[in-house]
Amino acid sequence: MRAFLFIILVPLLSFAQIKGLDDELEKKLNRTAEDLSTPLKKSFLTDLMNGQTRQLFENYLKENPFAMMSETQVRSLLESILNNQKIGQMLNKNPKVMNFLVKWLHDKEALPSFLSIVNKPKKVKVFGYIILGIFILSFILNLVNSSGGLFKRILYKFFIFIGATTVNLLTFAIMFRHELSPTFRIFKDTIF
Repeated sequence: MRAFLFIILVPLLSFAQIKGLDDELEKKLNRTAEDLSTPLKKSFLTDLMNGQTRQLFENYLKENPFAMMSETQVRSLLESILNNQKIGQMLNKNPKVMNFLVKWLHDKEALPSFLSIVNKPKKVKVFGYIILGIFILSFILNLVNSSGGLFKRILYKFFIFIGATTVNLLTFAIMFRHELSPTFRIFKDTIF
């Protein structure tokens, strides 16, 4: 999980500098375009950011600076940043993941759309409550897990962990599907 968060935060830390659509779908597309072009909204999430991070988010929401670079330049930037780190070694062993990351950073919409989640504080709060509920439920299920042998209890704990993680990821993907749609498109094209 730390590796996934590190991959997502690399751009923030490293690069400081239809015809025929029905009206409802067209409104959604226009709203998404407006969301991408809107500045960073004031919320409890932006209050947690320092001035430099807030400015970076605003710049990335307006335009993805990696989109101005070629994919080769993005790849070499990532490789230079992650060169001597474990995540860099993992990416070297998994070229599909590296290709996905390069295409995701280079895409004009994917990074700003993903970062626009910060402009949805109500959804983020609901997602936080869902995570808290799942954590409490998994904690209770682990407390109840006292019968059976050692192997059975370990296996049960493992399945609880996998189930809670899966539910959290699916909830995130469903709640923020509009913001993640460019990422899903790139993932589908690159990994599969």
